[in-house]
Amino acid sequence: GAAKSYYLKKVSELSEWWQDQNSETKFVWCTSTSYKESKVPKRHQRYQKSKYILAINAEARNYWINKGFPVLDVFHITAACKASSCTADGSHFNRMVNRAKAQVLMNYFADLQVVHNRKIFKIRERVE
Repeated sequence: GAAKSYYLKKVSELSEWWQDQNSETKFVWCTSTSYKESKVPKRHQRYQKSKYILAINAEARNYWINKGFPVLDVFHITAACKASSCTADGSHFNRMVNRAKAQVLMNYFADLQVVHNRKIFKIRERVE
């Protein structure tokens, strides 16, 4: 619907703008979380469905990947949380779930640092 079109338009605009900045700042796009549909308030259940969010995430992810940016897909991290305490309203998750998302992000940047350091080391080996 209109909300999906508006969201994806803004994703497209932001990804283009960020790419034009030529910034050395690291940027990672995070997808939307899953929904625990049974906890979503009745008035929002029509459009707050995990199937719908997966489709929007796929389109948004494509915008970012096509612009050369990494994407952290948190949908499955949040879907994996089965405890009733994971979310009170179906879409906002507790701090333990958010810590898991943060850990994945930190691991990603740590891996980048390792790769980056290895490239520098190999370049220096060749020069010396």
